[in-house]
Amino acid sequence: MLFAIAVPQEKWDRFVNTFTGEGKESATSNSRLGLRKAGLRMFKESPVVGVGHDNFQQLSPRYYGFFAGRNPRPYEPALEGQKGYTGFVAHSTWVQCLADGGILGCLPFFGLFVWAMWTFYRIRRAKLPPDERVAVVQVSQIMEGVIWAFI
Repeated sequence: MLFAIAVPQEKWDRFVNTFTGEGKESATSNSRLGLRKAGLRMFKESPVVGVGHDNFQQLSPRYYGFFAGRNPRPYEPALEGQKGYTGFVAHSTWVQCLADGGILGCLPFFGLFVWAMWTFYRIRRAKLPPDERVAVVQVSQIMEGVIWAFI
């Protein structure tokens, strides 16, 4: 409720347009969907090792069909690598990780989340003095919530 009341109308309209796909903001949401599809195509072409660390941005024009910029220009192979003709980021940690690193590159990254959740679980089960237990459990739950929010 506080969010709806405190946010200026212009920002509220942008927030709503993100989910409805109406107005000028739909181009942004459509481009993000297109970039995610491009990343998944990269992953499908090289699922084990990916296209290489930090190569999504360099290769995205080939898969997405446009170079990045205020006025995106259609992709032309001859312009690749020229000054002013850059690619995009995926706007999705998960898709960019899969595209850049493939399964081998993403397993350690995804494994960190599993390891963190297992650690929080073990912390809450640890035998601690009662006066310390409440604080430790609360911090563990807060950190687990932060990880879930990120995921």
